[in-house]
Amino acid sequence: EGKRRHASQLCLLVATVFVLLNCCTVAGQMHYDDLPVYYYEDNLAAPVNADWEYGCSMQTSDIVAEELSPTFSAMFLFECNNPFACQPTPQANLTILDICSEYGDYACCDTAQATYLQGSMAVQSMLFGRCPPCINNLWKLWCGYQCSPYQKNFVEVTGGFPRNFVEQVPGLPDQPPGGNPLPNLPTAYSTTFRVSSVFAQHMYESCAGTPLNGGLVVGETYADYEDLLAFFASTNLFQNITFEFADDDAFYAVAESCEGQCPCETCQLECVWDMDYIYPAPCTIVMFDEPIDCDTLGTIMFYGAFLVVSFYALVCWYYVNVARHDGPDEAVPKSVSIIFAGLSLATAGVAFIVIGLILWPILINYEYVEVFNSNWNICTVVAVAVGIMMVLLGEVVAAGVVLYLITISHEGVMDASTEAYFAGFSHAEDSDDEDDEPESEALHIEDYEPAPKRIHSFSGSDGGFEVSKSIQGGEEGDVQPDDGTEDKVEEAASETSSHKRQQAKEKKKHIVTRYFEWHGRFCARHPFWVLAAGALVTFGFSLGMLELEIQNNPVLLWSTTTSQSYLQMEFTNEHFGAFWRIEMMIFTDKENPGAEMLTLPVLNEVLSIQEKVVNILQPYIDDDGEEQYARLENLCYRPIPGEGCLVESPLNYYQSNRVLLNTAGDPQDYVAACLSAPLSVSCMSAIGSPVLPDVVFGGVPNGNNYTASTALILTVLLENNDETTTQAEAWEQAFLDIASANYTTVDVAYSAQRSVQDEISREGKADIPIVVLSYLLMFFYVSLALGDWYPVPKPWYMFFVHSRFFLGLSGVVIVLCSIAISVGFLSICQVEATLIISEVIPFLVLAIGVDNIFIMLDTFEKTDLTLSIEERMGETMAEIGSSITVASTSESVAFLLGFITKMPAVQAFALYAGVAVFFDFVLQATCFIALLSLDTKRRQAKRIDCFPCYQIPTRPKDDGEQPEAAPLLDPKEAAEKEIALRKKPEGLLQLFTRKYYGPFLLHPIVKFFVVLIFVGTLCLAIDQSSHVVLGLDQRVVLPSDSYLQTYYNELYEYSQAGSPFWVTVGQLNVDYSDYQIQQPMCSLSSCDFDSIVNQFGAAPYVAGTGFSWLDDYIIWATTDACCYYYVDDPDQLCTFVDASSNPGMCAPCFPEMTDEGRPEEVPFYNYLPGFLNYNISGSNIATCPMTGYAYLGNVEFNTNVTIEGGFGHPVETSRFGFYHTVLSTQKEYINAVRTVYDLADAVSEQFGINVFAYTSWYVFFEQYLTIGFTVALTVGLALAGVFVVTLIIMGNPWMSCIILATVFMITASLVGVMAVWNIDLNAVSIVNIAMCVGISVEFCSHIGFAFDKAHGSRPRRAYIALVDMGPSVFSGITMTKFFGVSVLAFASSELFQIYYFRMYLTIVIAGALHGLCFLPVVLSLIGPPRGSLYKHALRWLRKAKAGSN
Repeated sequence: EGKRRHASQLCLLVATVFVLLNCCTVAGQMHYDDLPVYYYEDNLAAPVNADWEYGCSMQTSDIVAEELSPTFSAMFLFECNNPFACQPTPQANLTILDICSEYGDYACCDTAQATYLQGSMAVQSMLFGRCPPCINNLWKLWCGYQCSPYQKNFVEVTGGFPRNFVEQVPGLPDQPPGGNPLPNLPTAYSTTFRVSSVFAQHMYESCAGTPLNGGLVVGETYADYEDLLAFFASTNLFQNITFEFADDDAFYAVAESCEGQCPCETCQLECVWDMDYIYPAPCTIVMFDEPIDCDTLGTIMFYGAFLVVSFYALVCWYYVNVARHDGPDEAVPKSVSIIFAGLSLATAGVAFIVIGLILWPILINYEYVEVFNSNWNICTVVAVAVGIMMVLLGEVVAAGVVLYLITISHEGVMDASTEAYFAGFSHAEDSDDEDDEPESEALHIEDYEPAPKRIHSFSGSDGGFEVSKSIQGGEEGDVQPDDGTEDKVEEAASETSSHKRQQAKEKKKHIVTRYFEWHGRFCARHPFWVLAAGALVTFGFSLGMLELEIQNNPVLLWSTTTSQSYLQMEFTNEHFGAFWRIEMMIFTDKENPGAEMLTLPVLNEVLSIQEKVVNILQPYIDDDGEEQYARLENLCYRPIPGEGCLVESPLNYYQSNRVLLNTAGDPQDYVAACLSAPLSVSCMSAIGSPVLPDVVFGGVPNGNNYTASTALILTVLLENNDETTTQAEAWEQAFLDIASANYTTVDVAYSAQRSVQDEISREGKADIPIVVLSYLLMFFYVSLALGDWYPVPKPWYMFFVHSRFFLGLSGVVIVLCSIAISVGFLSICQVEATLIISEVIPFLVLAIGVDNIFIMLDTFEKTDLTLSIEERMGETMAEIGSSITVASTSESVAFLLGFITKMPAVQAFALYAGVAVFFDFVLQATCFIALLSLDTKRRQAKRIDCFPCYQIPTRPKDDGEQPEAAPLLDPKEAAEKEIALRKKPEGLLQLFTRKYYGPFLLHPIVKFFVVLIFVGTLCLAIDQSSHVVLGLDQRVVLPSDSYLQTYYNELYEYSQAGSPFWVTVGQLNVDYSDYQIQQPMCSLSSCDFDSIVNQFGAAPYVAGTGFSWLDDYIIWATTDACCYYYVDDPDQLCTFVDASSNPGMCAPCFPEMTDEGRPEEVPFYNYLPGFLNYNISGSNIATCPMTGYAYLGNVEFNTNVTIEGGFGHPVETSRFGFYHTVLSTQKEYINAVRTVYDLADAVSEQFGINVFAYTSWYVFFEQYLTIGFTVALTVGLALAGVFVVTLIIMGNPWMSCIILATVFMITASLVGVMAVWNIDLNAVSIVNIAMCVGISVEFCSHIGFAFDKAHGSRPRRAYIALVDMGPSVFSGITMTKFFGVSVLAFASSELFQIYYFRMYLTIVIAGALHGLCFLPVVLSLIGPPRGSLYKHALRWLRKAKAGSN
């Protein structure tokens, strides 16, 4: 992109100016009086060296002056061979004419020479006059060369030209009758000019930032003063000047500095740019010789304080809940004394630290020592060091003793009664049962369900938990008191009817619970009707997919049609046309990468490739179905009207001529000569444009050693419009075929405009097998995991009955149906789909949806096997209906709220994901219930899975679900045996959780360290989140084997040129002829110092100056020799020859100027088109080397309006060109956009003129300017949705806050891992972060809901929740996602590897750890009481009502 040099055509014209700079100006034919004349008051006539003597090296000839003209006598100088005649003479006219007036007393030039010099300098003033010190220093240089009275001391004549040379000079008047007028004197054709290197350097610095007409900057074109002066020497036709540089015995003058006189745009010494308001300097503290972010240090200090407070809290908890209950009369144990001694020591350490910090400012003049690379007061160092050691020692002693005592106490409790432990230490925690109904549930028969429930009780023999069974019991997990209550319950149960018990139970149930129970029974009772309704709904919505539209335009994926960048792109395309199509090849040495490329074999092969490209003839089918041929001449960009295509290539130095290439000698020497004279006609391209070395060379050592370049670059620009897109794509395909061929000496990295889209499409097809395999693996796992494999079915063929593969497959089909409904419904609503949706949504919905299947099935299997299927399903939904509703609704709302963001890709994802998750829940809560009931009937009938028509005949003993004949047992054993037959055996995972994992996790010491570890992880994640890199490298979205990978690698490694951008006036119909409007838009010395062009030219990430059509037009208009019109045809400009030879035929375009020296309104608009199309070929070049060809595409006229009193049209809008510096990282691209956007806003506000910066890639990077806000808004809305839905359904603010905090911690962990695992923040990762919030709810809500329903103390309730729901969370959520994610690691695309595999894996691991480790621990410590706000409000109303009665 950096190769679009729109102003290249002007460089030819500028070149010609310099070629004839000192030779083709006839003073009598030009009007210089109105041009600025620069002269100096400093005494340049004084000798630099005291040993210097007066003397001249060159003289004029009276013969030439008489025979030709005084002007030509100034051109043809002769060597002084008469010491008397070559003495400086008084030249009063120099003072009168203000030309080199410092030499007025004595000079080596006469009036003719001075007048000629004035004409030449007038042309130079047009080119260098933007910065007055630059042109002033050039005056000093040439005045010294021609007029200094000490000329002979630094100018030496070294040779002359032949006598017939004058006959070869074009433009001379007719020869006199006597023949050649040259005198018989040694001519001064070749001279050596010794210049002070100090003066030359200062002169170069003053000119380095000066822009030339149409697209060149002095400092970019000429690397140093030697190159600049060598160029001046090469363009002098009548004298061959060789510059030498020395520290003494050389011409010297005090050079003027541009600093303080020129804007930063033209004077780099003025560029002091404060960008802190855009890029705030990060706060750092130097420690250990390394800068440390203040945020990181603050996080470390916070966590350190948290550790200290945690240890203090642990000590206080132990004393309050354990130690002080030893008895009031008992002496305080020694251990407690040790603990408090440690705390006292730590407290004293804190006091020392505080005192040390206080002493620092007090003892400001006291001795300092260097610590952590900073000066510290010695008293502070001592006090802080002692304090830190005391705190650490005290904390370690106190905490160590406490942890030891807790371990001993815990072992004692476990040995006595684990049940007592989970009820809480003695006096440590009160049960939350006081929040239940006031009556004791254990003493009322109507509160007990006839169906047996599992009861977690302690067995003292193994120190763990086991499931004991009882015919009657309280809530699941209640520990029944060993006081005969159980016998009473059994006795009452035998006397109470089932109907009464059911009525009492129903009366106590919440209305939501009663609904879910009815819902489960209904769906199980009418499975076929439910399935038919689900199929009908799915089919109906799926028809909407016929209206599906997929958004392939990358612009509309990342930018809304109302965004700033999109509107600016539309404005630019409407008024100036679309950006070019770019085709590029980068050549490197085939055998030795890194070798120099300017060799004949390489250049010959590159020329052959270039010829193939230029001569492409590619057949294609046009829109009418006819066969046509794509040709470069039909598509290419032509910078010079009437000339050929612009093909940027190093072969342009040879005009792409193979004969010249092979006869011009060593390529390095030839190119070096052209680099010193870039505007020489022999070094330009075949169409007359100069070769820009930064564009055609790559891998340039030292930044400017182009002859040693290690890469050559070929660039072709094609016009970009809808009418030629088909032809252009066909031509590009042929271009790619040529580039992809194998060559002898070079390797080719290449890219065409169509390449990215082609490769992304290929990537999508290449990764389909991986994606499908990922989904299939999840499908297979779900289908297999739903089967009943423990205990092992006997005989072996019962596997086919116990399998639930068809049920699992049905669950997967439900997921696909929900996606179809989502796509169809949103297609009807005209919401366009994206590639991200097709890749992410199926995985997301499956990952979110299958956990409901596992939990539903697991809860169903825990119900009483003796009940009917409808009753069991009703109990299942009554138990977990609210839980899965909370999870699914929270996820759906979290996704849907993401639509509020302004990023189309995120909006589309949010809608499709939210709708799909919602319908997945609806289908699971209906169709899956029906399928589960049918599958249960199949199993009961001993029918084969997937083939229910086949039944396996078995004996009762072959099936573990059938009771066996049993001997007579005592009543208690008989009851236990009956329960065992009516309950499904406990699974291995649940057994492990109950006996090992649960007790371990809820051990006090383990809980303490779990909290410390997870809080520390959160602090680390928050700290790392500030280091997440923004952007999306193009290479990531491409296949790893794509040819574009090589192209982008070499482009970033070798590229020397930045991309162009424009500052566009977005305010239509501005009056550009108004002086007050011109001032903030131009960059001349008379313009505002802080004008828009000047400020942009000086900004970071901008490569030097801008190119303003207004600047050049003002110079052109104020130069008398530039614009004349035919009197008979005012809208036609006449040539300079006609204007000078026939004064009555032509008239000046600008006879009068405004008071400010600017064109008046009517002529301003009348002749602006003439400037834009001004032809400076022929005689015009000598007098007016200024044209607007480069700006033809930068000015748009309002052709519907004509200026009153004239024939011109006003300017509707215009733009000014700039170039970015070379940008190679995403950070640089983002900072560049932020710079120009903020600067455009600032100057728009400053001057009241609406301007904006634009180039083609801004639309992709605008998202990063507000991406932080987008992430915060997306995550914040998702978290808010989770909280609100959880609160509404659970009615427990305390629990909602805990779930919300856990989800936030999981999300923060993901963002922190992004920084560590090199995952950039962009639209793709934002989608995954939003998805993280939804998936995280799955890991938390079920355990939180189970905790809310459990009875007992907090540790006991947390244990019950973990045992009941932990296995389902692990097998149904964690493992399903883990298997699916693992396959993505083998994808060929880095996009899948980085943004899907890494991020999804992080979500799964972080979610599992927080849901199965952190959340149970937090609930055991600060979990809320049982019951919801609704329940407590209802109880309060009942009490109030009872009190009123």
